[in-house]
Amino acid sequence: FKPEVTYYLSTTGLDANDGSASHPFATLTNAVAQATAAYHSANAYTILIENGVYTNGNIQITVPLTIKSRNGLDSVTLVDSIVIGASTGSTAANVALYLNADGIVLDGLLFRPKTYPTGNTTSGPGRAITAVKRAIIRNCAVRDWQTAGYSVDGIVALAGGSILERGEMINCIVRSSGGQPRYGIVYVNGNASVIDTVITNCSLVAQTSSSGSAIYAGGTAVGSLLVRNSLIAKCTSDRSGNTTTTLGGAIYLSGANIKAVLENVTLADCSDVGSGVGGLNVASVASVAARNVLFHGNRNSATTKDVGFASGMAAKCQFDTCAFTESVPAGVSGSGNVAVYVPFVGGGDYHLVSSPAVEAGASLGWALDAEAKDLGGAPRLNASRVDIGCYERELTAVECYIVEAYNTGAFEPVTLGTM
Repeated sequence: FKPEVTYYLSTTGLDANDGSASHPFATLTNAVAQATAAYHSANAYTILIENGVYTNGNIQITVPLTIKSRNGLDSVTLVDSIVIGASTGSTAANVALYLNADGIVLDGLLFRPKTYPTGNTTSGPGRAITAVKRAIIRNCAVRDWQTAGYSVDGIVALAGGSILERGEMINCIVRSSGGQPRYGIVYVNGNASVIDTVITNCSLVAQTSSSGSAIYAGGTAVGSLLVRNSLIAKCTSDRSGNTTTTLGGAIYLSGANIKAVLENVTLADCSDVGSGVGGLNVASVASVAARNVLFHGNRNSATTKDVGFASGMAAKCQFDTCAFTESVPAGVSGSGNVAVYVPFVGGGDYHLVSSPAVEAGASLGWALDAEAKDLGGAPRLNASRVDIGCYERELTAVECYIVEAYNTGAFEPVTLGTM
């Protein structure tokens, strides 16, 4: 146990205040500076943010802090005012929040840029978050973010064992200019986890070698990537005109020392505008273990392409109890894999309907816990086996009618169970 030191932030505050509940600060920049100046390892520090919209530039955090909204996601919006250019594109200064200490926690924050580039200009927002040490980014969302067309890989960058959990990355674009390939909406270099997270309607535009329109994991570091209980849908690598078959992919793995684990992920309706991979692209890894993953509707410009392997990479991958569009792809090895045709409710709803993906998943230890939930918060195990993908199929009550003919002849509805 550590004594709690809390600073308060409010749209009605003043930076000349002491940061108490009755005299809050006005800006996150100042709150972080004051907490950093006061920091002592014997205490635990929190910045509690009241409802409202706050604008900040680049904030570099170098001590363990918890920065959280009082009332959860959508109550607090952090607006990034940074406009990056040639001197800041690949530095710590290109990001709204740069997390450079173990133990930093972000909780319940919505990130938006102040300006939006038009086309592939070299001027505009950089990243929303860079975590270079072990941080937890929880219940946070990045929406409608478009980077400048400069040297920025990823809108959220994770390393050092960082965890992105219960997050949202929605309607985000990483742009390119000057012929530079760009990689990832979530960019991973080292150890990281993506858990209970939604990444949808995101794009890489427009460079013919760009890959990883949802998650890119690369670099030379020895690292592990865990993606669990998450939805990745409708993400696009715009590589129009490129006929290379080994690029693209909503998840792109390109590090010889990476050990990737994918569990109960739904990877659906992602596309490569080119001849590459729509879904999972394994370019270089130490190993991949995919379990209970639902691949569906992932395509390049010509055909279905749920998964793709560079030369020699298929042998390093194991797929167990996974589902694929219409047929299990060539090169996929493992047990219990099935083909599915119409697995979802439809209309952008990725909850399951009856298909071979239902009641077909492996019994993974975390999913058997009594408190385990699917991405929507329903019990992860609601029948004899878990389902494949990020959602469990919703159970439907069955009404039966018992005729009490001997006494009254009335029909009495009685719910007997679910199926």
